[in-house]
Amino acid sequence: MEFIGKGQLRKRESGGFRSVDYEMRFGDESCLKGILSLQERVADRLPDPEIYRLDSEEGLRERLKHPKSTICVFSENEIVAYCAITFPSAGEDHFGKDLCFTDEELSKSAHLEATAVHPDFRGNSLQRLVSQTHLQVLEGLGIEYVLCTASPKNYYSLRNLFFFQFRIRAMKVKYGWMNRFILVKETRKEPRRYEDMVRLGSERIEQQRALLSAGYEGFQAEREGPEFFILYGR
Repeated sequence: MEFIGKGQLRKRESGGFRSVDYEMRFGDESCLKGILSLQERVADRLPDPEIYRLDSEEGLRERLKHPKSTICVFSENEIVAYCAITFPSAGEDHFGKDLCFTDEELSKSAHLEATAVHPDFRGNSLQRLVSQTHLQVLEGLGIEYVLCTASPKNYYSLRNLFFFQFRIRAMKVKYGWMNRFILVKETRKEPRRYEDMVRLGSERIEQQRALLSAGYEGFQAEREGPEFFILYGR
């Protein structure tokens, strides 16, 4: 497995935190069991199963065959975070189709797939760390559009995606029954400036669909107590 970097993390334990070493590497097929275990641990701790979709064992195995498709963070002989990218063809479930991309735009696009962080290692900005590394890989390959999905209920994921200048462009039902935002990052364009702005509670699904259909983009998430809000601009 190709080495990327190393450092220290804070691991949550009963009674406080402990500093531990980590290594970040591009994963291979030997990482399958560890990723499956991490997925299950993350899913078991979620308050709502719609927030996170587990990858299938078959899908993970196929992805891990491709060099640099998956980044894994190891600590104490365990995978504590991972992130994946894919290069879907125009004939597959390409998120660019949800945004009416041209064939040329589809060919210059990639998907930023699921990112998972072990509950005991949250607060270390691991999602940002692995996502940033993969975004650098994609830019080096000349990718102009990076697309992903996120649950309207997942504040932390949306906050991290907005940090990297992803923007919500659509909302669709994905994976059978789950509401998902479709977000895109345009690697070769400066961030847009918005004038007409609207702030909506994340649970107001139909109102957000209407804004997106009217040409608005979601660009920021704000938490107030147990609720969070999304800012849209046009």
